[in-house]
Amino acid sequence: MKTICFLTVCLSLITPLYAQDHWSAPQPLTDIAGDFNTAAPFLSYDGKSLYFRSDQNRQNVSSRFYVATRPQPDGSFSTVTELTQLNDANSYSITQPNGSIIYKTPSFPIGYIWVSPDNLLLYYTELAKSSIYCVSRVDQDQPWKRTGQRIYPNPNFYYLSTFGRFSFTGDELLMAIASNSARYPKPLIKELIPKSPLYTDEIAFTARITVADIFGPVSNAPTLNSRSIDTDPFLISDGLTIYFASDRDANNFNIFKASRPTRTDQFSYPERITDLEIPGFDLRCPCLSSDGKTIYFEAQQTSGTATKCDIYYSRLLEEPVSLASHLMAHAAIEKDKASAALANAQDYEHQAMINLNTALNTPAYRPSFKSLLKTRILLSLSILRDKTADETLQKAITDLEKAFNCIP
Repeated sequence: MKTICFLTVCLSLITPLYAQDHWSAPQPLTDIAGDFNTAAPFLSYDGKSLYFRSDQNRQNVSSRFYVATRPQPDGSFSTVTELTQLNDANSYSITQPNGSIIYKTPSFPIGYIWVSPDNLLLYYTELAKSSIYCVSRVDQDQPWKRTGQRIYPNPNFYYLSTFGRFSFTGDELLMAIASNSARYPKPLIKELIPKSPLYTDEIAFTARITVADIFGPVSNAPTLNSRSIDTDPFLISDGLTIYFASDRDANNFNIFKASRPTRTDQFSYPERITDLEIPGFDLRCPCLSSDGKTIYFEAQQTSGTATKCDIYYSRLLEEPVSLASHLMAHAAIEKDKASAALANAQDYEHQAMINLNTALNTPAYRPSFKSLLKTRILLSLSILRDKTADETLQKAITDLEKAFNCIP
């Protein structure tokens, strides 16, 4: 009966299409992949440069900053260059007794990069120092300066014990920060929902009036944060949408999205982007192209003994046939789950009927009570399985309705 109802509703397709983004299956960015780790991607606003960190230089203990470039924003990355100006900013030389000079570069754990829309300012972090630096250049074709202006310390940042990933709006007046905020006074540490463990990242914001001003007090984002780890924020240029990573819904980190009408409003409660999920991987550091049609992120293996980390990408499904195909495939998966749940429910019902028949034909002594109790449990399980199947079928129906409506 449920199968007939499912087909009937699928054919009617009368529910309106809800506005929700759908993404293609994630793929590794093979342009920069190798037998080394790549992480923390940031794509320039013109789409031609992808900044990231990697441990491919085996002479250094910690990761170093690199940039991959391409001639066109929709092409393959053809060149990968180490950003020695940033990595070696703290290098020094030692003169040996024989007169020879040895150059030393401390292996500071580096963190994340953000580049302004005009490609003339670059912000980066040195995690060991909990610092954010800003370097500049006069032309896009010029290298970045060797040293940068430190925008920390800032009295308003004092209680941020560490800096994780950070992100600015396009005008650089609003910054989102992931920070271990255990040292921060109220209200940044949540009063009603204490975290476990205590030292975990959460997302906070700070703003300034002009780019010449220092950033003001840090404020929490109550609708974004949970008692789990919430980290790696990426702000869309207008500041009205944010992407970030969290392990709130599962054992693995996944990517979430939230929006708001204006910068003065709170963000909506985040939605998990299930299209991007890769079984057995932590997904971190989302980054979108300026047109919002491509998302890059790091994916690190969590299953087995491997811990390989690579940069992946996915494209927004806009073309109607591709989107419909994606939704139909997802609906088929949900329908299979529902069929399995229904089969389990039928098994429980069958066993319950056997137990009930046995109990009714047994003299009234204690074993019959046990049989009746088992029957009640099985019937309860059957009801729950039916409910699960109904919910899963509804997901499949919704996906098929969306698939139908996305084709003009």
